[in-house]
Amino acid sequence: MKIAIIFPKDSEALFDRNSTRTFGGANVQLFMIARELANHKDIATFSLIPNYPVIDFDDADKFSLVKTFNESDSMPVKVLKYHRAIRRLKPDVIIQRGLTLESCLFAVYCRLFGIKFVFMLAHDVESEGRYQKNRSKCTLFFLLLKFTNLIIAQNELERDNVKKEQPSACVAILKKGLDIGKVRKSRNKDYDCIWIARCEQWKNPEVFLDLAAANPKFRFCMICSKVAGHEVYFEEVRKRARGIRNVTFFEFVKYDDVYTLLAKSRVFCITSSFEGDWPMTVLEATATGLPVLSYKLNYGELLNNYEAGYYCEGSMKLIYSYFTKLLTDSRMYHRKSNRAFSYAYDLHSIESNVAALINLLIS
Repeated sequence: MKIAIIFPKDSEALFDRNSTRTFGGANVQLFMIARELANHKDIATFSLIPNYPVIDFDDADKFSLVKTFNESDSMPVKVLKYHRAIRRLKPDVIIQRGLTLESCLFAVYCRLFGIKFVFMLAHDVESEGRYQKNRSKCTLFFLLLKFTNLIIAQNELERDNVKKEQPSACVAILKKGLDIGKVRKSRNKDYDCIWIARCEQWKNPEVFLDLAAANPKFRFCMICSKVAGHEVYFEEVRKRARGIRNVTFFEFVKYDDVYTLLAKSRVFCITSSFEGDWPMTVLEATATGLPVLSYKLNYGELLNNYEAGYYCEGSMKLIYSYFTKLLTDSRMYHRKSNRAFSYAYDLHSIESNVAALINLLIS
């Protein structure tokens, strides 16, 4: 079986260790899937990427990279170059993650050329036919629902939303996967609490800064990447963060270095109002053994069944209280830390998840 994976254009830093270009969890998940598929010798996997000027990354021997278009190309030229690459590779399956207008066009294209198209939802709002960045409606979403062979949802909500729009759609739930072997450990803890996200208002970075300001004796680490179109907001957040003495602020951190900072932290804080299930950063944190302090989200089994942290119900009073409890009760902290790792190992192993994906593709 031949599988072609379409990477978003902002994936450059995954393939060039010196790039400082920001990327999201959807990019990381595709990267992990492609790397794990390389271990299945009966499957030929091709990663379709833009024509990045430099390719230099670990595990390059596990990837068959296919450069497609220049980012400066016009849309018609990009379409033509994609078509040529796909006709040359002759894949049985094309996988794409994260809703774009091109997702809908890929669904139609694959149906016309007899290729199985697999679309992976990257956020809850995408299951309603809305773009993640601005929540606007994707006018061609109906084409994706009609012509996609398999839609991968991250949770029951996404599956049910898709089924409501298109009852005949083939939808399966597949959790995000993690390469547990990449996780790092460190006895030295430089930070008591860490926050990692893009600088968008619905991520509520101010809540994390409020928590830091209210706890001057503890050390906080903030990795907050700039988002195009939100530069003014980013400057406001960065200025405030740098004005709080116990906050270390990073605008960008290389992918592998994220694991190092997680290993040097004690608690992971997520303040988003909504996400597409737990984001990759939360899963990476749990695999590192960090209990999760969640301001507004409570997905799946992490907090209720595994008790690997605290759900704060959107309450500042609770987030202050639970934060203090985690860092002053060592017995409780270690119990929740062990449960966080168990959650990641039990439910988010990339090996198990890719095996499940392969079964879906051949069924």
